[in-house]
Amino acid sequence: LSGVIPDELGHLKLLSNLNLSGNQLTGSIPDPISSLVNLFMLDLSQNSLGSTIPTEIGLLSGIQSIQLGNNQLVGSIPSQIGQLTYLQEFDLRENELSYFIPTEIGNVPSLKRLHLQDNKLLGPLPSEISSLSMLEVLDLSRNYFFSQIPNLLWQAGGLPNLEHLDLSYNLFTGSLPSDFG
Repeated sequence: LSGVIPDELGHLKLLSNLNLSGNQLTGSIPDPISSLVNLFMLDLSQNSLGSTIPTEIGLLSGIQSIQLGNNQLVGSIPSQIGQLTYLQEFDLRENELSYFIPTEIGNVPSLKRLHLQDNKLLGPLPSEISSLSMLEVLDLSRNYFFSQIPNLLWQAGGLPNLEHLDLSYNLFTGSLPSDFG
């Protein structure tokens, strides 16, 4: 498939899974996608989508998986992500996203997999990440994060289900605590 994602896609009100990955789609993610209120899984990865992630994505209240990796998305991660309380997988790897991780990420209690590697994200990590007690995978590698890693990530009870942590190729300062692990 090639071309742009048509706005008319928003008319498919009963759609629960949308997988258009691995194509040559261009343009932006259309705003009417937010009217797909029954959507559980959205996979637009491995295309050539540009522009920003629409803030209307926060209207997909029941969504469990958003995969937008391997595109050319720019701008910031919208703070409306904090409205997606059922989201389990959020994959934005290999884009051109910049700015900070929004603190609202801490409002997504069911999040298990967060892939933000290979972007241009920066700033200190928000301490709200430590409230994601269901998190199993956290990959923030190959960005421009700086400052110290929040101690809350290391403290007992912080991320009890974490199985994969990748913070490589960033600008973090300080050292790992002696009781790490």
